[in-house]
Amino acid sequence: MTLEKLVELLNRLYPESQWPKPFPVLKEALRKVQGFVGDTSIPQLARESGLTKLRVQEILSNVNPMAGLFGSQTPAEKFAKSARQMLGNLIVGHCAERIFVERYKREAATNELALHDQRQGRTDTDYRLHNGKGRPVYRINIKFVGSQFRRAKELVGLEPADCFALATYKIRAALEKQTEEKLPFLFIVVSVPGLSAEEVGGKAPEDMLELLGLVAQAQKFPRKRDVQDSVVEYLESVRDQGYIDVLNRIEHGNWYVLSARRADNLLHEKLFERVYALSVRGFASHFRGAEVDMHFSLSKDLTPLDKYLHDLRERGYPVVTTLLERGDW
Repeated sequence: MTLEKLVELLNRLYPESQWPKPFPVLKEALRKVQGFVGDTSIPQLARESGLTKLRVQEILSNVNPMAGLFGSQTPAEKFAKSARQMLGNLIVGHCAERIFVERYKREAATNELALHDQRQGRTDTDYRLHNGKGRPVYRINIKFVGSQFRRAKELVGLEPADCFALATYKIRAALEKQTEEKLPFLFIVVSVPGLSAEEVGGKAPEDMLELLGLVAQAQKFPRKRDVQDSVVEYLESVRDQGYIDVLNRIEHGNWYVLSARRADNLLHEKLFERVYALSVRGFASHFRGAEVDMHFSLSKDLTPLDKYLHDLRERGYPVVTTLLERGDW
């Protein structure tokens, strides 16, 4: 990617005066490459770019300013692959969140409850439901299932298309938060067999993937996630065909609800049956970086989202809360 193309791409993603750090240094670098005398002082440019004055000088004095910022003009393959995977994860997650909100508003919205977006915090909570007095009543975390555990039948007794893996530490953390705050914690799960994050990311526009590969490769690059989110928001705003295809597939996926209480109950009940890692000697050595997962049956262990939304609307949240706290759902 050339410096000129990168600047053009950034102008599509952001208003010209609102480039995030450290991109403003590239604008000055382009002026220099084009033979113009820069009108921004080094100290000011350092403040705008979030870099040290020495780092700004290094980038501007480099024959190739992009290499000065990103390490090279083209991302190495491992960073290009990482960018595809990360972008795919963000796209499917963003689409799942959007579809859930639309379904909630269409099927269960009442005067009793209001859905509040918590995604900006990037925690384990995507949304919270508040009652009419503004008090929170539920925490919600949305999970997407695309890639299948091919050996699920052999190792945990479930058909691959019916298997949902959830890290045991996430179950514990959700239940601890529920106990501390007295708020039922819900996992909203959408399953679209065969829709993998890497496949989704690989269908994104090449210039966007190249940018994210460079960002992934860059050392000491602040708030990389913000750039990734900006790309997803751009793809949604221009109705990118790949984004729309994913949105449609997720809309027609299989949606379920799993409470933290039921997840914990099933974890204790089926610990050695469904937590494959416990039956493998030296699991941590053989599968470095792998999480210790509990495997659930989508059809038997989880509750259809339609039933949850229907009961929330027709029976009210006190009844639903009781079912969630008891671990029935």
